[in-house]
Amino acid sequence: MAKNLFAELVDQVTILSQNGDIVGPNDEPVDGDVVIGTLPDDLKPLFGALKIVKQKVIAFQKDALSRMRQLGENGDLASKEEVNQISADNTRVHFEYDFVFECFWKSVRSVFPEHIDDNQIGLRKDWQVVSIKPKEVSPWEALSSGLIVVRGSREGLLEALGL
Repeated sequence: MAKNLFAELVDQVTILSQNGDIVGPNDEPVDGDVVIGTLPDDLKPLFGALKIVKQKVIAFQKDALSRMRQLGENGDLASKEEVNQISADNTRVHFEYDFVFECFWKSVRSVFPEHIDDNQIGLRKDWQVVSIKPKEVSPWEALSSGLIVVRGSREGLLEALGL
């Protein structure tokens, strides 16, 4: 019987904790970042697990793209079983990533409860946890970039744009 995601994550975090050689992010804080603290040591292995599962997603995507290209070149697009398997694998690998992502970031937010409602938090060089100031976007930019979708009347559109 296969292990559940939580058991796999616990095993991976345990191994990473014992090895102790987790490489942190190397991104410098950017304009608008506010340093709110340092990531506790006990969350660093969970960050390492997140990096591992992210690499797993990237590797899967490259492999899936290659497999789909090969199916197309061979004229095997009707190979429903293979396409269904790629789709199922895609769902599984993204499900795992989402699980670890949520575990990590919810754990970080729990350490800094005063920032639990911040729109975005991030991790920077030297394990700095930052609150990220949301970028100011005009209603026109939001509409043209797809950040907002306006349904309904002309009046609703004008109201959304502040006109």
